[in-house]
Amino acid sequence: MNTRTRSLFFALALPLALSPACGKRRAGVFAYVSNERAGTVTVIDTQTDTVVSTIPVGARPRGIRVSPDAKLIYVALSYPSNRREGEDKIAAIDVGSEKIVEKYDAGSDPERFAVTRDGKKIYVSNEDAGTASVIDLAAHKVVAALQVGIEPEGVTLSPDGRWCYVTAESSSNVSVIDTRADQVVATFSVGARPRETAFAPDGSRAYVTAENGRSVT
Repeated sequence: MNTRTRSLFFALALPLALSPACGKRRAGVFAYVSNERAGTVTVIDTQTDTVVSTIPVGARPRGIRVSPDAKLIYVALSYPSNRREGEDKIAAIDVGSEKIVEKYDAGSDPERFAVTRDGKKIYVSNEDAGTASVIDLAAHKVVAALQVGIEPEGVTLSPDGRWCYVTAESSSNVSVIDTRADQVVATFSVGARPRETAFAPDGSRAYVTAENGRSVT
């Protein structure tokens, strides 16, 4: 998406119950917000609606997710809009220490991503390259770069983890990745400039929002 229309943050909420010995948090639900221009992740206590911490991550943080065991926060780091150097990584932040403990190659210009339920793989949209990268976390590398639509953004796994839907803003389509084979097995058109996908709990339907099309498919 262009810089004029880009959302400057992404967020997720995570319930935590950490003792003082293992981290800075008391029990509660905390929202983690990636700040694209500031190069930080803000931690908000949702019970009091107050900022309790700011985590410096550098680069240009965008997509943000929690690991299945809720011990890590993953955030996509891309090239800063005002600098030439960047990282193109997925950073893993330890929830307790609020420190970056690992960084994974993520292909060019990672934007949004999804973590598999077993925590073994991450599927990433590479906005400038028109690809979706598959990261093997144990191997610490990208094991597949799949051609999808133009300016891919939203990445969503089906409830059973079998399918990964990747929306493409400029080509207005959705690519379906078979996560068993890590191959694109279908592509279909939706409304103009699709952004996100939400699956029904039973996985029977998926709903795709289209920003310019002003529609839900």
